[in-house]
Amino acid sequence: MRKTTGSDPRESFNVGSPVWLLLSQLSQSLRQKREGVETYDVILEEGKTAENKLVYHIQMFMPGQSYPILKFILKEDAGFNPTYIEARRNGLLISRVTTDFVKIDGIFLPSKRQEMQYDESGLRRDSQRTINNTQINAQLPDKTFSIDNCGLEDGDSFVDEINNKSYIYKGEGKLVEIKKEE
Repeated sequence: MRKTTGSDPRESFNVGSPVWLLLSQLSQSLRQKREGVETYDVILEEGKTAENKLVYHIQMFMPGQSYPILKFILKEDAGFNPTYIEARRNGLLISRVTTDFVKIDGIFLPSKRQEMQYDESGLRRDSQRTINNTQINAQLPDKTFSIDNCGLEDGDSFVDEINNKSYIYKGEGKLVEIKKEE
């Protein structure tokens, strides 16, 4: 087994794509399937650990196939991050990934990741990464993303395109709405 350093820990939140995006896509796939569209089959099994924590086993199948192309596990005690991922091609195992998470200041971060890749002759690559020094980024001051840090000067116009309103900046974070003439 070879140990590597310098990898990107964000990989630990991906199941081919970020887990939150994949879950959204699978939800959309299930809705389409109910409407008669041929799309992925999904099996979702909910369970509990010995500590009474939720565990979700999710399997994804190509239409008409009897074996899953993707299996992954999300655990409550890991912040519902992917702790196990298994990918198959033509029924053959091509990769298996396990990830351990640690909770620091209420945030789950990866602490250990093992990735095994397979080909037709068996195990091709086995890598393990351990993150020894994990810390949470320093908290940003509330004013960081406020109107005060937009570089506006007293009298500058400001347009809120989301709410379709216009303002004039009056300094010290104050915006005065410009009423539209009808």
